[in-house]
Amino acid sequence: MNSKNLSSFKKINYISLSFKIGIFFLVSAPAISTIFLIFSSIGGFILQKGKILNDKFNIFLFFISLLILLVTIYQTFFGEIPYVSWTHSLSWIGLFNWIPLFFCYIGFQPFLNSKDSRRIISLIFLLGTVPLLISGLLQYFFKIYGPFDALNGLVIWYSRPLEPDEGLTGLFNNRNYAGAWLSIITPFSIAYLLEKRDIKKRIISLIPLLIILLTTFLTFSRSAWLNAGISLLLLIGKSSIIFLISVCFLFFLLSLSCFGNLNILNISSLFDSSIYYRFCSKFSEFGFSNSHRLIIFENALKLIKSKPLIGYGASSFATLYFINTGRSTTHTHNILMDLAINYGLPVSILIGSFVIKLIIESFREIYLNKQKLFSFFDKAWWASCFIMMISHLYDNTYYDLRISISCWVLLAGLRNIIRTKKK
Repeated sequence: MNSKNLSSFKKINYISLSFKIGIFFLVSAPAISTIFLIFSSIGGFILQKGKILNDKFNIFLFFISLLILLVTIYQTFFGEIPYVSWTHSLSWIGLFNWIPLFFCYIGFQPFLNSKDSRRIISLIFLLGTVPLLISGLLQYFFKIYGPFDALNGLVIWYSRPLEPDEGLTGLFNNRNYAGAWLSIITPFSIAYLLEKRDIKKRIISLIPLLIILLTTFLTFSRSAWLNAGISLLLLIGKSSIIFLISVCFLFFLLSLSCFGNLNILNISSLFDSSIYYRFCSKFSEFGFSNSHRLIIFENALKLIKSKPLIGYGASSFATLYFINTGRSTTHTHNILMDLAINYGLPVSILIGSFVIKLIIESFREIYLNKQKLFSFFDKAWWASCFIMMISHLYDNTYYDLRISISCWVLLAGLRNIIRTKKK
């Protein structure tokens, strides 16, 4: 290897290391993580010079970026202000949730271009989750909240006290966001278990999965519970059916105990009273007619119908919903509805189509291409991305930077899995 190639090899290694550090600190120190990920994304762009526009997916994202910009410009100069306290600057600020991450998706791809690299990043995701697991369990069982800080306040770990009906949040401020992160990494933990052939190693590798599943349960996030079940079905398949049936049966008995006073086999006595109370509170809204989530969806659809092409502007839904109903919410809980209200139905459809295209093509490559064998971690990568896609249809956690970055990392990995069919 000549000196020029050696220098280039070292640069690639430094940029790749920056990406790995960024992923590791994503949950525990997002400020530090963002610095490393921005650097690695810029480096990834440089490594792909001359090739970026050869990819139809990249061109599609550039087109979406242009469309969002044009919609925002139109909203600024010609659109109506949806309510008095809203300003056009909110739409411009909202762009940071999308366009920079489109570029990160492109920049991250060189570091996810092989089975081994995706396996390593999957394991780094798992290792980076340890602070969340520790902080969450300390918060829930021992009422230890911190704050714990390092680097002169640059890194702060703080878990807030929980209300009686609240689930574990850990380093996140919301149980649904904590549940979303655990949903991302659960497939990787299952893959780590499945790749072990030796029975002793498999038993040891079962411990992280059980801790993650316990922490997921303690979030009391119904979407996180559903996502965990989907992960087991997708990766373990038929072998997980008995386990899932057992869990569902236990949930059914608990539900009867909660609502019918039918405490069969004294099932509630098996659980701590606070856990039992929080479980029951998650099923207090059984009727579809008065479900708050369905009321939100209904109002969101009415707003989209009134202004389908350019939307109302970013961060407008919460106030519009309050004006219309007198009830409070932060967003529509559906990412496609959010996009349609913020930037119009065409933007929503295009971004949705982009993600669905990646999901379908990578599924064909992993599960239907019999000429190639994919690792457990590649299957877990697809499962994680699929779970994030469907969960954002009923519980939108995208606006937490840690979740949104992770989603685009996963999509970048899928793009490389699709690319293998050309090799």
